Amino acid sequence: MPLASTLGWIEEKKEKGIKTGKILLGEYKPEAIQYSSANETNLSGFQGLKPESIKKLTNVFMKIEEALENGCSRQLIINSLVSLEAIDSEGASSFLNNSGFMTERKEMLSSCTLIEFLEFIAKITQSYESEDEFVTLL
Repeated sequence: MPLASTLGWIEEKKEKGIKTGKILLGEYKPEAIQYSSANETNLSGFQGLKPESIKKLTNVFMKIEEALENGCSRQLIINSLVSLEAIDSEGASSFLNNSGFMTERKEMLSSCTLIEFLEFIAKITQSYESEDEFVTLL
């Protein structure tokens, strides 16, 4: 077996072991996993949107997070933006692909963090003349 494929196999097994460990830890000792909420997110270093826009979008995101049991999914964000005609299918598929999951169902149902949401909105607002024009749509 060539060295490159052996190293690839070892790396794959290592990643699978870490993932399996996290799953087992979540099932048998969930208190050991510390989750951070959107309220605890540090946005001081975020560049790309005006502070007023960040505040408005954070409030929208927080309302969705609190209202829904499983939080704000990527598919919910895409459906909302498609209904506003703010993104096309190419932008939606790139947002789903950034979820880190392999299957389409998991990509759509995976939750989105506040930072990922703001980065996605920042990319979308580049196609608008004014950032405020887009933020008022929401």
